[in-house]
Order: sequence, then C-alpha cells, then structure tokens
Amino acid sequence: MIKNILAVAWKDLQVLFRDRAQLIVLFVSPLMFGLLFGGLGSADPRFTVYLVNDDPGQYGAQVVNALNQVDVLKVEQLATVQEADQKVAAGKAATAIIIPADFSQNVDAFDPVNNPARIRVIADPAQQQEAGMVTGVMNDVLTWVNLQGEIQYGIRTVMDESGLFNTLDEQSRRGLEAQSLGATMTQLQKASTDPLISVQSKDLTGIETQLPNNRFGIAGTNYTVMFAFFIVATISATLLAEKEQGTFRRLLASPAHRGSIILGKMLAYTVVVILQVLLVFLVGRALFHMTLGNSPLGLALVTLAMALAATSLGMLVATVAHSRSQAATISTILAIVLAVVGGVMTGVPTKGSAMYWPAQLTPQAHAIAAYMKLMTGGGVVEILPQVGLLAGVGVLFFLIAMWRFKFE
Repeated sequence: MIKNILAVAWKDLQVLFRDRAQLIVLFVSPLMFGLLFGGLGSADPRFTVYLVNDDPGQYGAQVVNALNQVDVLKVEQLATVQEADQKVAAGKAATAIIIPADFSQNVDAFDPVNNPARIRVIADPAQQQEAGMVTGVMNDVLTWVNLQGEIQYGIRTVMDESGLFNTLDEQSRRGLEAQSLGATMTQLQKASTDPLISVQSKDLTGIETQLPNNRFGIAGTNYTVMFAFFIVATISATLLAEKEQGTFRRLLASPAHRGSIILGKMLAYTVVVILQVLLVFLVGRALFHMTLGNSPLGLALVTLAMALAATSLGMLVATVAHSRSQAATISTILAIVLAVVGGVMTGVPTKGSAMYWPAQLTPQAHAIAAYMKLMTGGGVVEILPQVGLLAGVGVLFFLIAMWRFKFE
C-alpha cells in the first residue's frame, strides 16, 4: 500500500512541476508578496510611531526617553494631536502615541479610580498587527512609570500616617519624598538589570534568541500561509481533470486501492506546501535575518497541520465543483476571502475587535498565530491549540470529502 501511495504522489508531483504557471503561483508569488510588503521596504526594520508629548512634567519625558530606546520603534515627534491623527489616517504609520498635559500630575496624584493617568494610542484599523505590537511596547514602557507612581504614593502615605514629618515644611517633605523615591527606584533598577536569578534563552547552538524585528518575518509568513491555500485550486482542478480525461478511471483499474490513490494525491500536495514554507523561510533567513524561533519540531507540526487543512479543503472542493473552471473559481474565492478574514493582509485581529471571531473560523488565522508564537520564542506546548484546530479542520474536511467523493 505504501508503495502505491508513493507512486501516485510521485506521478502527481511530476505533472505539477511541469506546469510553470502553477509553480509561479505556488512558489514565486509568496516570495514576491513577502518581498514587496516586507523585504524591499524594510531597509529600516523599525515601526514608525508618531509621538505628541503635551506633558511638561518628568513622567512624560521619561516615556519619551524610553520609547526612543526601543530598537523596533522609529519615533517621530509631532507638535499637535491633529497632525498625528491625520498622518495615521493617511496610513503613514500604524499608531500615534499621545501623552496628555496632565499625565505627570495624575501619576503624582495616584488616584487610579477617580483620576487615572492615561496615555492615548491612535491606531490604524488597517494595520492591526503593527498597532498591537506598539501597544504591547507601550505597556512595557509604562510599567516603570506606574511602579514609580505607586511607590511615591506609598512613601507619601507612610509619611502622613506616621505623623513623624508633620513638623517639616512643604519643601522639606518634598525633598525627603524625592530622596526616598530615588533610593527605592535605584535599587529596583539595579535588581532588574542584575537580578539574583536570571533567565537567558538560547538555541541549541548557544546563540541567544531574538524577537523578530523585520517586516519580512511578518509579511513573508502571512503570504506563505495565504498561498499555501492556493493548493486548493490545484488539487481540486487536477482531480476533476483526471476524471474528465479518463486517467482517474485507469488508476482505479490498477491494483492500487482507492484509499492509496487519495492518500497519494494528498501526500504529493502536502510535499508542495512544505516546499513553499521552506523556500520562503530559507530566503527570509538568508536575506533578511528572519527569526525562525527555537523549535524545528513546532515549525514542522504547524506546517503539516496547515498542509492537511489545505489539501483536505481541495478534496472537498473537488466534490462540490462540477468542472475544472468551477473548481478554480471556488478555490480562488475561498483562498482570498479566508486570507482577508484570517488577517493575512492586516494581521490577525485581536480579541475584542469586530473581526476577531470571524478570523477564528479560518485556518489561516490559526496558522499565522502559531508561526508567530514560534518565531517569538514559543515552543510546541504554546502552539498545540492552533495545531489541534488546524489538524481537526483537516480531518473534518477529509471525512466530508470522502463521504461525498464519487470514484466513478
């Protein structure tokens, strides 16, 4: 049986690799899109972020200084909120960060219930992935500011409740508060930069891992997932063409079992999806230093699960369509619609957005999410939900296709 499966797979691969048009769609297109949206435009791999600082106090200045030190951000300061809003609306950047005039005052007052200190992020809904990354960076930057406000509030509360400093004038009290706060923050910063216990992530060769910081890592991955599902058109059209030309009937007349024929065809196109992923990832790694993470097993599992989902969907389309042209139309529409909904062009929608749940119904969103987890240091455990969903979708499509498939 295995020999028959391999024979069918080899035959289909030989036929496919003689079709130059299909090879361009499956292999050249994801590379071109990755280069267009991620490679050629990424001489500077940083995300542009507009910043408006209306706060004259120390905390606004701290936030500005911290943002300028973030490697993945290219901060451009603007004079007004209106200017920042217009530039984001024009698509010149995914986000603008607005520090209001009362930010430092509210941090000092530390009244998170009635008067919280807020920083506003204006985000372009068409660039949700970059906007989400910038928001995550902002949360990290504000951690120290928030901690500083809490500590200062705690020092002030202790001083007031103790009654030991009631005899001091306002200037002396403020000086003592500042001195206590400075000593505490110095110790905390020392502990963060030189902790008692430190964790360093390295791969098997001893190289320290890094987060992906170039656009090709995102665009290349997204469009690889998109074009992996263009295999749906290839497999469905091939099956229908063989039926129309009578070659499928000859296969059935051979000693090969019907299951061997179907499994052989799915194996052939699974190999194609694996080659698609390998090509884009190797080019990204070689030319753009694309980070592939620390889990080759995780990459293999995601790719295999995605290939199962794509090839099974191709089998299912072959049972629905009545001709090759109809199969090609249905498959192309499916691939594009699922890619758009799944976040290939704009990034996988975040929880709470209007498109979050529709995206969760697409295999593309789960494949992209799994690859991104791996490329940012995750392992097999972190991607098991996505791999399980992709494999489950693939098995479901396969069972429905087998139930509807007509071998005659």
